[in-house]
Amino acid sequence: MRVEYDKDFDIIYVQLREGKYAFSEEINENAIIDLGGDGKILAIEILDVSRILGQELLQKMLAAEGALLT
Repeated sequence: MRVEYDKDFDIIYVQLREGKYAFSEEINENAIIDLGGDGKILAIEILDVSRILGQELLQKMLAAEGALLT
């Protein structure tokens, strides 16, 4: 698993597995999943993540996962 956080846009990207990207599905206004051709979830993207999780939980999660900050 790989976690990336873009602080300028407040977006977190959680890659769950490697695979060939096929398409994305919007789950709601703040969550998008990327799927492979086999229908398996490759990644999850959460927009406005600090508002959803709160700054304290977000910072704990980023530290625990060793997130790449961009």
